Amino acid sequence: SHQVTRSGFVLQVPNHVAEASGVSARITAVRSNADQTACVPAFTGSQSVTMSCDHLNPSTASVPVRLASQALNASGSGAQSCDATGRTMTLNFQPDGSAEVALAYADVGQLRLKATAHGAANDPDAGMSGSTTFVVAPAGWVVDRGGAGTGPILAGQAFSLRLRAVNSLNAITPGFGRIDSASAHAVQLSWSLSEPSGTGARAGTLGGTGTATGAPLTAAAFGQSGEVTINDMQWSEVGKGRVSATLGQAGGFLGSGIAPTGQSAELGPFVPAYFEPALTAGCGSFSYSGQPLQALSVTARNAQGEVTRNFDGSGALSPIHASAVTWQLDAGAAASGSLSTNGLSASQFTAGVGQAASAPSYTFSQKLSAPLTAQLGIVRSDGVASTQNLVGAWPVRSGRLVLSDAYGSERAPLDMSVQAQHWSGKSWVHNAADGCTRVPSASVGLSQHRNQAGQAMAAFATPPTTQLLLLGQPQAVVLQSGRGTLRLGAPPAGVTGTVDVSLNLGLTSTDRACVGTHPNTSGAGLTWLRGPLGSSASCTSANDREPGAK
Repeated sequence: SHQVTRSGFVLQVPNHVAEASGVSARITAVRSNADQTACVPAFTGSQSVTMSCDHLNPSTASVPVRLASQALNASGSGAQSCDATGRTMTLNFQPDGSAEVALAYADVGQLRLKATAHGAANDPDAGMSGSTTFVVAPAGWVVDRGGAGTGPILAGQAFSLRLRAVNSLNAITPGFGRIDSASAHAVQLSWSLSEPSGTGARAGTLGGTGTATGAPLTAAAFGQSGEVTINDMQWSEVGKGRVSATLGQAGGFLGSGIAPTGQSAELGPFVPAYFEPALTAGCGSFSYSGQPLQALSVTARNAQGEVTRNFDGSGALSPIHASAVTWQLDAGAAASGSLSTNGLSASQFTAGVGQAASAPSYTFSQKLSAPLTAQLGIVRSDGVASTQNLVGAWPVRSGRLVLSDAYGSERAPLDMSVQAQHWSGKSWVHNAADGCTRVPSASVGLSQHRNQAGQAMAAFATPPTTQLLLLGQPQAVVLQSGRGTLRLGAPPAGVTGTVDVSLNLGLTSTDRACVGTHPNTSGAGLTWLRGPLGSSASCTSANDREPGAK
C-alpha cells in the first residue's frame, strides 16, 4: 500500500558548477484540486518555509548550501555543513505557486535540497514537503608547478605538477577528493606544444600519473585538501607547452553532464638532459697532435636517451630552442695542450644533432710530449647541468715524418724509406699505427743535383727522369703500418750523382726541410708531422722542420 499526498513542494535545482552566479532553486507549492483531477497552486504570497540540505556524495562536507546568502544549518554558519534543521525563511510565491531563491554552494558533490511547511495544526498544508537532488561540479582545475619554480626543465626527467579542483571563484573544492570511490572519477592529463613551431617540430610524449602512458589520477588522489602534486611528470622533447586536465568520465561529473577542464600556463623551457659526443680520430685509432679529428658530432638527448629533435638551430623551427655548446677537456689533456675550436653554435644543430663544420684538433703545448688519451665533454653555454657527463675519447701522439738517405745503382729506380714516428716520452720511435698518412708527389721537392765532383747537373732536373712511385702506385707516398717508400726513377744512361729530396708538409709552396735550397712545391697540409729533423743544431732544436734526405 502507499499513501497519496494531497499537497507538497516540487523543487528544481539545475546541475551547475560550484559558486556559479545566477543559479536559483525553484520551489513550487501544489495541491490536488477538489476532484483530485489536477494539481493547482497550494498557496501564493509570502509563506514561511523551512529549507534544509543533505550531503549525499560525498557524505561529509565543511560548508553548507546557501539560499539567499543564508547557510542551511541550525547556526547559520558558512563554516559548517548542511543539517536536518536547516533555516526557516519567508518565500514569496507567485500566482502559479512558485518561488525562486538564489542558491550557491562553494564545494562540489551531489546534494539534496528539501522544503517543509509546518503551519498550524489545523492547516491543511501543514507538514507538506518536497525535495530534489542536484550535482555541483568543479568549475575546473588550476594546473601549475606549485613551488617547483620556473627554471628550465630537463627533457625526460621527472618534474612536479600541482592540480587543484576549484570553484568559480578559484577557491579549492575539497569535496572532489572525498567523492565515493565507487564513482571512479579520474582526471586525464594531456600535452599541447606551444613552441617551437615549423616543419619537423615534435609534440613529444607526456608521461606520468594521469597521462595516457601513466597510472590513473583518481579523485581519491586529491585527498581531503582537494589538491594533488604529481612528482613523476615528464615530457620527452625540447621547447615549451601546456598541460591540460579533463574529466575522464562519461556523462560528466557524477553524471551531471558537466565536464570540468583546466590548463596550465606555458611550461618550460625544456632542455636536453645531456649531450653525447661521437668522434673519429684523425688517423683512425689515434690522432697526431695538431691533426684535426675526422668527424665530430654532438647529439642532444632526453633522460631516456632519445634524441630531442626540437633542439634545432637550423632555422626550420621557430623560435630556436637550440643553444651553443662548448668543449671541455679532461684535466690531464687540458694541462698538456688545447683544442683548436671552442664548440658548436646553436645554428650547427639540426633535429638534435650538431655537426662541426671543421672538426677540432688537439695540440700539445710541447712537441716532446708523451702520448695521452684526451677526453672531450660537452657543456651547455647557458650553464644548465647535464644528467650525464658523457665524453668522447681518443689517443693523441706527437708525431714526425722521417725521410732516410738512400744510395744505389744509377741503372735502377732508387727507393727512399719514409717512416712515421711518435715521441714515446723518452725518444722518437716507429709509429706502426699510422695507416692514414699520404704525401702526394706534388709535395716532393728535388734540388741540388750534383755529380760526383760536386758540380751542378741538369740531368735530374725535370720529370720523367724523376718519376715518383711507391710500391707500384704513382703520385703519392702512402704509409702502411707507419712505413712507406718514395721511389725515384733511374736517371738517363751514364748519369750518376746526388740529389736533395724534401717533403713539403705545410700549407704553402715553401718547405722547411734542412737540406740545401728547395724548389716551390705543393704543400701536403700535414703540418702535425713536422718536427725536429736534420743534423744541424738549428734543425734538431726546432719543432717545425720537414723531412729531407740525400
